[in-house]
Amino acid sequence: MKLNEAADNGGRVVNVIWQPEREVINREYHDDVRLPVLAGYIIILEYFE
Repeated sequence: MKLNEAADNGGRVVNVIWQPEREVINREYHDDVRLPVLAGYIIILEYFE
């Protein structure tokens, strides 16, 4: 079933989108440990009839 078909049949459709703000941020910790961290936000779209 496609997303628009689920909404047409009275179902509820939730679409979650990850929107990156920056590609990668390097966080430096003790002992020269560097970890890549993704920064961004989530967009949630909800469709229902």
